[in-house]
Amino acid sequence: MPNLSQILPNNYEKKIADTVYGLRQIQYPDDMPLIYDWMHKEHVIPQWQLNEPMPKLLAYYEKMIVDDHQKLYFITINGRAVGYIGWCIKKYAGVIKEG
Repeated sequence: MPNLSQILPNNYEKKIADTVYGLRQIQYPDDMPLIYDWMHKEHVIPQWQLNEPMPKLLAYYEKMIVDDHQKLYFITINGRAVGYIGWCIKKYAGVIKEG
């Protein structure tokens, strides 16, 4: 039986006028250079606090990727990654049920 994160789509796109907005699942380790760059931006550091050396960042994301209660995505506009979001899934009695 699939877990909750497995039923989320890997990719999603919505075209509005001439712009395509989307979510694209993070591809580990291929997307790590971009994530590394973003996590070291001055305005990002206070929020995420992941301005770590690449080996430590790789270890952190490797754990996140295999965690079955979340899915990590790039936010895209016309196919270009412009943001990052982690979709966390929690089970609450009577709210979300597997099966």
